[in-house]
Amino acid sequence: MAQQINLYSPILLQPKRYFSALAMLQALGALLLGLLTLGGWVEFNTAQQQRELATTTAAQAAERQRLQAELASRPTAAKDTSALEQELVQARQAVAERQHLLAELSSPATSISRAGLLRLIAQTAPDKLWLTEVLLSEGRMELAGVSLQPEQLRPWIARLLEQPALQGLLLRTVAVDAADAAARDSREMSWSFRIVAQMPVAANTSPAPGTDTTRQAREGTP
Repeated sequence: MAQQINLYSPILLQPKRYFSALAMLQALGALLLGLLTLGGWVEFNTAQQQRELATTTAAQAAERQRLQAELASRPTAAKDTSALEQELVQARQAVAERQHLLAELSSPATSISRAGLLRLIAQTAPDKLWLTEVLLSEGRMELAGVSLQPEQLRPWIARLLEQPALQGLLLRTVAVDAADAAARDSREMSWSFRIVAQMPVAANTSPAPGTDTTRQAREGTP
């Protein structure tokens, strides 16, 4: 009786070797190719980022140099700013002093300090007038000095006596003396003066309020 043999039976076929040398060599080649591709891509990206960083750094350095050159070319602006700040500080100090003086002048005459009175006299004094003597006492004020424009004395003292701190004082004497011969030869003649203002008193033998006592200069003065 004839027998048939199936040559395609798995038992008769040669078994497949999955971990053969060829298979392992192929897998190693594929892994090596993948690593080389990945390394090339990383190197390319790194080089590109380094170029971008170098470009950005160069742009920042150029901008910094431009700003430094622009600031160096404008030293006057910085000086002007400093001068304006100093002027602002001085202006604030002047305003503070004026406010303090105004507060003193707004108070009763008995509470104002002598320093406040001196500031009041100095701030209201007209141009071309120099005080050489200031006497302040209870109910009396006496001023002496030199002026190039004696006609300003009466208006000035009138405005001064209108201040609240000096209310009640009456002008008693305005004495004006012409300058000496050396001064007459100069360009502008100077005049010495003495002004007395005091509170009215009973049975006062002083000259009437507002009396001018003008003494002529030495020979040659009209």
